[in-house]
Amino acid sequence: MNGKRNVHDSEIGVYCRRTTRISHVKEKKIMSNDVFGDYAAYYDLLYRGKNYEAECDFVEEVFRRHAARAPQSVLDIGCGSGNHALPLARRGYAVTGIDASSGMLKLAREKTRASGILIDFHQDDMRSFSLGRTFDAAVCLFAVISYLPSNDDLSAMLANVKRHLAPGGLLVIESWNGLAVMKIGPTDRHKIVNDGKLEVVRLVSPELKASSHLCRNHYTMLVLENGVLSHTIKETHVMRYLFPQELSYFLTVAGFEVVRICAFPELKKDLDENEWNMAVIARLKEM
Repeated sequence: MNGKRNVHDSEIGVYCRRTTRISHVKEKKIMSNDVFGDYAAYYDLLYRGKNYEAECDFVEEVFRRHAARAPQSVLDIGCGSGNHALPLARRGYAVTGIDASSGMLKLAREKTRASGILIDFHQDDMRSFSLGRTFDAAVCLFAVISYLPSNDDLSAMLANVKRHLAPGGLLVIESWNGLAVMKIGPTDRHKIVNDGKLEVVRLVSPELKASSHLCRNHYTMLVLENGVLSHTIKETHVMRYLFPQELSYFLTVAGFEVVRICAFPELKKDLDENEWNMAVIARLKEM
């Protein structure tokens, strides 16, 4: 963004000077239709501090308060590496996950095999997947819905989810909150994680396009092995931020009843312009 320090240049310089040699640099730009390409291999390391269990607690609280009937089956839309699907399955739900990224699903399947938990994963597009069955509830967490940049994309996704929900089924959505994006604004940031042998430096430079409610997040990841820069990964993720009434409108048009809008993951906390992530909970209208 104009007038902001270029975190990429400064941070890359620091980490390149720290290394004794550069063994191999792989510059690869993954376009928006292949997000979480090479990134997927380091995803769980980058988000190991995220409290997925607490977020699943939130989902269960939503079920208890707002489900017409206690859900038995759950569809995880944009399941990624399975970090919500696994805890939900351990809690007794029959979970099915869909995701567009083969790399993320590879991680999810490896983790389920290791845990002995049965989860059905599918690689597909959330706008057009067809599973031939319905579910008691669906979740779309970690701002997965923000990867739908156009109104047509969002409408297609909600119509498709409707086809896969039983009457009265719940849909739990987490999204970027447009109120907070406008007030706070995205900024350059960096994150450093390591597991003793591997160190990953992730740099993010956002490019906001307010007129279309989009933010292009330019990611650069430096991967160091035993202190040596091994390779660099570049991806751009185009994210849409949504306003509460905007998402409510799309859900209503799609045949849902919005039952709660709140801060995520705090069901009792009303949403305001200081909360970056919002939860919108909707129930499919019974015919």
